[in-house]
Amino acid sequence: MDAGAVANSNGTAIEFRVLGPVEASRGGRPLRLGGRRQRALLALLLLEPGRAISVDKLMEELWHGDPPAGAEKTLRVYISRLRSALTDDPVIARPPGYVLEVEADRIDATRFERLLHDGHDALDRGAAGLAADRLGAALALWRGPALSDVADDGTLALEAQRLDELRLVCREEQIEARLALGGHAELIAELERLVTEQPLRERLWRMLVIALYRSERQADALAAYRRARRLLAEELGLEPSEELRVLERAVLRQKVAAASPPEARHNLPAPVTRVVGRERELADLERLLREERLVTLTGMGGAGKTRLALEAASRQVGAWRGGVWLVDLIPLSDPALLPAAVARTLGVADRPDVTPLAGLLDQLRAMELLLLLDNCEHLVEACAGLTHEVLRACADVRVLATSRLALGTPGEFDYALDPLATPTDDASADEVEQFASVRLFLERGRAARRDLTADGDGLRKIGRICRELDGLPLAIELAAARAKVLSLDEIAAHLRDRFRFLRSWRRVADPRHQTLRATIDWSYELLADAERELLGRLSVFAGSFSLEAVAQVCLRGDDARALEHVRRLVESSLVLAEERNGVTRYRLLETIREYAAERLDGSGTAHALRRAHAEYFLELVGRARIVADDDHGADESKRLRRALAALDHERHNLHAAMQWTLANEPDLALPLAAALWRYWLIRGYRRQGLGWLEQALALPAEGAPAVRAMALAGAALLARLVGEFDRAGVLAEETVSLGRDVAPPAALAISLNVLVTLAGRAGDYDRARALSDESVAVGRQAGSERLEAIALFIFAEAALHGERYSDVLEAAGRALELGRSREDPEVMALALARLGMAAARGGRLEDAREQLREALGYVHALGFPETGAWCCEGLALVAAAWGDSARAARLLGAADGLRRAGGGILQPAEAAARAAALAAIRERLGEDEIEAELELGRRLTLDEAVEEARGVAAPVA
Repeated sequence: MDAGAVANSNGTAIEFRVLGPVEASRGGRPLRLGGRRQRALLALLLLEPGRAISVDKLMEELWHGDPPAGAEKTLRVYISRLRSALTDDPVIARPPGYVLEVEADRIDATRFERLLHDGHDALDRGAAGLAADRLGAALALWRGPALSDVADDGTLALEAQRLDELRLVCREEQIEARLALGGHAELIAELERLVTEQPLRERLWRMLVIALYRSERQADALAAYRRARRLLAEELGLEPSEELRVLERAVLRQKVAAASPPEARHNLPAPVTRVVGRERELADLERLLREERLVTLTGMGGAGKTRLALEAASRQVGAWRGGVWLVDLIPLSDPALLPAAVARTLGVADRPDVTPLAGLLDQLRAMELLLLLDNCEHLVEACAGLTHEVLRACADVRVLATSRLALGTPGEFDYALDPLATPTDDASADEVEQFASVRLFLERGRAARRDLTADGDGLRKIGRICRELDGLPLAIELAAARAKVLSLDEIAAHLRDRFRFLRSWRRVADPRHQTLRATIDWSYELLADAERELLGRLSVFAGSFSLEAVAQVCLRGDDARALEHVRRLVESSLVLAEERNGVTRYRLLETIREYAAERLDGSGTAHALRRAHAEYFLELVGRARIVADDDHGADESKRLRRALAALDHERHNLHAAMQWTLANEPDLALPLAAALWRYWLIRGYRRQGLGWLEQALALPAEGAPAVRAMALAGAALLARLVGEFDRAGVLAEETVSLGRDVAPPAALAISLNVLVTLAGRAGDYDRARALSDESVAVGRQAGSERLEAIALFIFAEAALHGERYSDVLEAAGRALELGRSREDPEVMALALARLGMAAARGGRLEDAREQLREALGYVHALGFPETGAWCCEGLALVAAAWGDSARAARLLGAADGLRRAGGGILQPAEAAARAAALAAIRERLGEDEIEAELELGRRLTLDEAVEEARGVAAPVA
């Protein structure tokens, strides 16, 4: 991977490989490229990226000069398939043929040839270390013979031969460089193998003789020369070259020049601790330093930039003739003194007739070196100016900088260092132990207390500590050091006051790293006043937030100021920017959020900002229109999914606003809860949502009666869905008692529907029907066919649980008709799911399959997991009856997982279907097989479960 590959490691660009079998991958995942001819077509286009290759030429190459009839049509099929596979890199039709528009640097062969050229130039200049580094990187790109799966004839075969020859030349040059560095002993075995494989290449024989001689094996060196002479005479009838004969005489006279490896010049400190968990970053930096003139390692304080940069620089020692030089900028406060400080580090003598910068540039023009500028953030403008001047004047100087914000100079590669990854709360102990953050805690903790051990429970505790500390290496190390006197539980408890707790006990330490607070203080003090103020205000957000939210909540709607100040905070590594699906959102690490919250609390504006936050998100929920109304149509599934996605993005903010308003602003709490209950229902936060609704309803009733009625109705429905039937009845009756003049039609209908369900559960179907008729009448009076359809569905569901299938067919059938007339996917999904289950329980398997499969189409479009669970259980019963027992068990497992995701409970109809399906499955499968299939099903996503369910098919007669 080179700089281009690193830059695109987030998966947005495709990498192409021809140095081995033809491959393409995005974000490390291989793409499916089809059969041999289709891969050969891609290879032909990659030979000349950006240039059209004629149709005739492509057919000639793909069919080896004998294209069959219809070859052009087949070629178009190959092109179409490649377009589907490559997506972002389209194969474009351009007369007289086709062209693949792709940057050459994303092809491994291009990068190989560039590295080979750089290595050859370095070897010619005598920079053996640099040459060995570049040539080794070039060889590392190879995975086997070039184009090995497609190079059987024609242009591809010739290109493969060319590349394979360059690979051998590269290997020879790398060995030459390693010999110059004194690596003769370890090269002997490799050279012996190479002269066996390539006996006619005199350069290999010459290097073997030198390696043997320098290893004090003069006799073996002469024997190698004689073997070479004999082979050349027998194979070619030629004498060895003059260069090889001169080497023989030098061996006989013992006058072969000794290796003179360059002195390892550097001023890097010896490491006192090991770098943990940064293997990928070190590999990235190693590659970037080959490709880029200036690499700036950016990140927030405590992320480990200096330690990582020192480790990366230490691996470059010996590769640069002029050395590797560290300039620590922490002691420097005057920007004007920067050139002199760098010059002193490099030993540049003061000259009265020139400025320090001019003297530094004079010295560096003739040097090959790596310069490490550490801690640039407080001198960022001076560092930007200096590096720009150095890189313009000195072609063989590379700069690696560390800074909390990028330098902003031309040619800079900004490598943002993220915190270490942390495990999720549900990760197994084995998984937890693999995380770098956990490994760092264990290593540093054992340095403080050598008997520190962690079993499964202990590892999970460490994982939670690391997650609480955002994966920040400094914070983790400070916490781990406390293992000498505190248990893991005690360390975790003290993190509630992390800024006082996390301080170093070491006598020798960088003052900025003595405490976590000092580290963040350093970054905070570098900000302008407006940015400091905004950082404090951003602490009101929980999770991620949008630029619009920043403007509305924190800056009175000033979008321009929001963009400018957030940009500066992102550049200062205090705010993280994350792009998903073309939308950028921002967030604070929890450590930064707590620090910022302290600053906000000290400003006296915290309450006003948090109220503005709650008001903004109440308005946002209103815009999302998640509460059911009658404004539906053919695009309802898209509208609802967009609304759900918008609220999913803001879930943490919504719940934070809910908690804050309950404690501080009763006038906002009830409207927010009333607006959110349907979101909680759909997304499975039912018990949590019920608790919030009840808290809001218990507050002094000063809001509009209609809002209270909607909150009561939502609470009644959520209570019913989580199985709290008595509570559901009380809440529903209270809504109904408010009367038709107060309660909105939707609230009244929802509450009546809850009472329908409860009557059905009690076996009182006359009452259930009467309540359902009343709910239908509410819908009709309001002119809402949707409310009418939902009322009919609820009665059908109650009838289904009571096994009254004729009532199900009548009521759900009418609900389905209304849903189809309105093109309402939610109503159609619900009605079809209940009709399908009734058909399955009644033995009408074909009807059940068709109805449930249709329902799944709407479920998939809407993203409703609980309704998907109903469908999976119905189709499991169908599959079991048709003998597809393994699929039936998987579908029962899928239903378990989807019901859990939706926050639902197992209802009577589903329980009966499961029992019947399991009885049929047990006739064909053993318990171990059943449990294995159930577990496979539980792991399926909604998309995967839908695909599995759609596979249910009638047995062939």
